[in-house]
Amino acid sequence: MRQAYIIVDMWDKHWIKAFSIRTKKLASQINDYINIIRDRKNIIIHAPSDTEKYYLNHPARRNTLKKCKNLKFSYISRDYQNKIESNFPYKWEDPGKYKIVWKRQSKYINIDKKNDYISTNEIEILCILNSHDIDTLNFMGVHSNGCILFRRFGILNLQKNGIITRLIGTLSDCMWDKRYTAFATTHDEANQLILKHINNNISDVHLLT
Repeated sequence: MRQAYIIVDMWDKHWIKAFSIRTKKLASQINDYINIIRDRKNIIIHAPSDTEKYYLNHPARRNTLKKCKNLKFSYISRDYQNKIESNFPYKWEDPGKYKIVWKRQSKYINIDKKNDYISTNEIEILCILNSHDIDTLNFMGVHSNGCILFRRFGILNLQKNGIITRLIGTLSDCMWDKRYTAFATTHDEANQLILKHINNNISDVHLLT
């Protein structure tokens, strides 16, 4: 059965050097994986937030606009999101205080001009899924305790709109550094703890073998 996959915020640069290094490695792994699933005619959506200008005239962006319909979907309420965030034990500090340093998605992730889509708009993403009669969206990218959950096109909002969500844990990463040692002593340990929490409380987590 045909499925849809979304790559979240795999930028070319991050405001923390360690994140940039980890993201570069993850980007190559994601690219290898999507090359396989794309050959199986699955849907690939690239969602690099804050890079709309860079992709304004990209063919994969035009693919998205061709699919969009005037459909109406509900949004998660702020109270609902606040409740989820407040009960999420591994949320990193507010990224809003940092300057945006990224311009595009990582160059190590190939975008198929003919078949892929580019969008960071939840209405467009829902329209893409609807147009292909797909009700499940597989998430990968960064970060599992940030954008993947809490963006408007993230797991929480799409769940509220009736989409079945799944996080590919092997192809995602969390935000963590040495200042945050209360729940983990290494980045990899933190990643596993967060994936376990998401799997038990929010969304199914799938680990590739």
